[in-house]
Amino acid sequence: MKKTYHGSCHCGAVRFEAEIDLTEGIRKCNCSFCWKLGYRKSFAAYEAVRVTDGRDRMREYKATPSNWPEGDINHYMCPNCGANFLSRGYLDSWAGISGR
Repeated sequence: MKKTYHGSCHCGAVRFEAEIDLTEGIRKCNCSFCWKLGYRKSFAAYEAVRVTDGRDRMREYKATPSNWPEGDINHYMCPNCGANFLSRGYLDSWAGISGR
């Protein structure tokens, strides 16, 4: 069952909410970015994640060079506290998740 969760970067400058069904499980990504940070993640449809405050403060990070096609994986962080709080991407093996 989907539930709305609220989150933020560490200092609270950027806030977001997401409708997620945690009964679908949390996943461990093996890309170099997530692996180095020890990320665990839940997948949500693009429109299910909304930045509610601080969109203008968000900074985007893309690896260079990257094996991902342009626009497929975007990581976001807060320039104040440095927290990585959101990643958006496309995964074609998860029907309905991509937002494309």
